[in-house]
Amino acid sequence: TDDSVPSCLSTYSKYILSTGKALNLLSLCCPQHHLCNGRYKTPQLILAQTLEELKRIQLICIHYQHVMNSLATEFNQQRRAKQREEELKSLEPVMKKRKEAHQFAE
Repeated sequence: TDDSVPSCLSTYSKYILSTGKALNLLSLCCPQHHLCNGRYKTPQLILAQTLEELKRIQLICIHYQHVMNSLATEFNQQRRAKQREEELKSLEPVMKKRKEAHQFAE
């Protein structure tokens, strides 16, 4: 293992590296994405030396997780609404032709 990686994280170093690479790619491709736009501070990776520090870190992480889950839910809802809107727009010509055909048949 690399000496720059703390021994307690050596098991996860490949996952940490690939996650960092994925976030860098996401920020290049989609800088407005809620994980990349910097509006929400990512909790720092720190070593808790007391139980109180550990509890404080856990609360920060729980809050961050809640914010990110809320943003992801909102993003997915907006994406689905946009997809439905696009589907309805694509059906407009078909509906117009049906209406014309129905009027012609009368």
